[in-house]
Amino acid sequence: MNSRYKFGGGALAASGVLFAVLAFLNFQTGPPPSNGAAILLWRDSQVLILDFVSEFSFFATVLLIPGTIALYQDLVDVDRAKAATGCGIIAATIPVMAVMLVFHGRLVYPIYGMRVETPEAAGMPATPRAPTSLQAER
Repeated sequence: MNSRYKFGGGALAASGVLFAVLAFLNFQTGPPPSNGAAILLWRDSQVLILDFVSEFSFFATVLLIPGTIALYQDLVDVDRAKAATGCGIIAATIPVMAVMLVFHGRLVYPIYGMRVETPEAAGMPATPRAPTSLQAER
């Protein structure tokens, strides 16, 4: 076994542990509310846990990259099509989780001294957009 393979396996195991910790932390915070004012109250009451959720999510997502590569290298000799499909699905979730991290981080952390303080800004990712004029005409 080479060192890159061991690193990838360790990264995948560490990512799994971090996702298990995230599941516990998310259970502690409960589901986020659906409107902006309630989201702000929820964020302020769970600020420390949400900080950890954001950090652990980042590291768990980043560790999926070498872990997925190592998993593919291990499974490619068994069944190439199934290995490519499974690892491709895992790899496709990584950018989705990265985008979710941006929304979550924007809610939790101030950026350039600006913090999400209005209910409209807090509820923007959680609420559906108003229909455009083309959609309203249909």
